[in-house]
Amino acid sequence: MIIRTAACIALLGLAGGAACQAANKDDFYRYYSVQVKVSSLGADRLLDSYRSHGGGSGSPGSSFGISSPIADASQEIEIKPTHEGGRLYANLTFSSEGTQSESGSDKNGDKAGPDDEPAVRRQRIDLTDLRPTSIDLGSDSDGRTYRLDLTPQVVEQRITPLSFREVTDKLYKLNFHRSRVVLNDKTLVGRMQVTSTQMTWIQINDLANIEFSLHRIKNAKPWGRLQDGCITITHPDGDEIEIVRVTNGDDSQLIEGGPYRVWVRWKEPAQTYAEMREALTKYRDRLLSGEETAASPHTLQLIEQKLTREPGPWLVGSGGSSRRPHDIVEE
Repeated sequence: MIIRTAACIALLGLAGGAACQAANKDDFYRYYSVQVKVSSLGADRLLDSYRSHGGGSGSPGSSFGISSPIADASQEIEIKPTHEGGRLYANLTFSSEGTQSESGSDKNGDKAGPDDEPAVRRQRIDLTDLRPTSIDLGSDSDGRTYRLDLTPQVVEQRITPLSFREVTDKLYKLNFHRSRVVLNDKTLVGRMQVTSTQMTWIQINDLANIEFSLHRIKNAKPWGRLQDGCITITHPDGDEIEIVRVTNGDDSQLIEGGPYRVWVRWKEPAQTYAEMREALTKYRDRLLSGEETAASPHTLQLIEQKLTREPGPWLVGSGGSSRRPHDIVEE
């Protein structure tokens, strides 16, 4: 397939007034684009018969063209995206040359002389809803069918450069999505739900209060590591905590590879199992007597579940915060 581009798309995105609107004039610009792709399926319509025949893309103010891959139906297709009144359109022009038979007539029976004008068909497609649209191009003699796919896009491009430090700082944010907390590779002590935290803490009764971070923090030890979405914290005494399903950054991506160092503060537990049970019992009694109001209809049920389970250790709390500059040690 031949692709002809009549304008530089990147420059049009910057210069075309209709093609570009600033989401934030100081930091970003926005432009609209239409991606075009031609594909086909064999007569059996099975996936194994799929073929891609190329494509192109353009923004309002540009035009580009493609040639039909159908061997026995010569056709040129020109695509002109436009942005009018807040709407995005793709203006298509189909130009077909007359196909002559051995008698010198075209397939419609008309004589096709050297000065014959190609047949022209125009079509306008509204792509404002940003939904992909497909157009049937026809089929060739062996039954293979061809399709033109148009996909609209809204592209936001940053103008003001970021410092590399700003980007890397986001990777220090950790996200825990009902992450399992396992003690010594065998005991599930609970699950934690904490997002976008640079300083994370967990409380496990009868074991420890643990604070950890990818930042180097004061009075912390390099007892942890992050590798392939799993944080492992190992105390010199032999106890090991494993936290799985950990992601990084604002877009919550799994950082592969490693291991990466995790800095840990390991402190004595703030509460034993007996103390936790006593506190829960008193809280339940206050709820039953009406001295306090339950936070939810399920509070009493959750308390009873905790009171009936076996002695710990259990995860009794978790949370996090953004980094505290006075607490960070520059490496």
